[in-house]
Amino acid sequence: MTKPKVLKRYQRRRVVTDCSGPSRTEQSHREACDVNGILAKYRRTGVLPPMKSDGMYGDFVGLPDYQESLNLVNRAREAFDSLPAQVRRNFENDPANLLRFLDGKPSLEELAAYGLAETQERRSQRAEPVSQASENAAPAASEEDSEAVDG
Repeated sequence: MTKPKVLKRYQRRRVVTDCSGPSRTEQSHREACDVNGILAKYRRTGVLPPMKSDGMYGDFVGLPDYQESLNLVNRAREAFDSLPAQVRRNFENDPANLLRFLDGKPSLEELAAYGLAETQERRSQRAEPVSQASENAAPAASEEDSEAVDG
């Protein structure tokens, strides 16, 4: 086994890439993309080449700034991460998939199938033990007890 060579501070090992094979870069667009050619054509004609997009104009005053938008995205990620693992797995651990699902206005049954809501049956099953516990609680104070407290 050979001992690895330890380099000194600021000592670099030269890396060389062999580019002797055929180029995969298209050269047919070279003149159209060359900034010197574009400027030479502009000097001759006075017209810049057409742009692929005209830009986007609009009133964006009501939109949040970058930091507020970033905070909103982080809060959404934290809320998604707080869901149980099985629910996140249903949406491939991607909050965007959950939002797409919720944008489709799913029914209560669909939400329950993904573990995002409870059906009425589940709520009533969960509420029954609470109502039974309240029946077994101590009886309310009688009138005699309340008069003794008042008197």
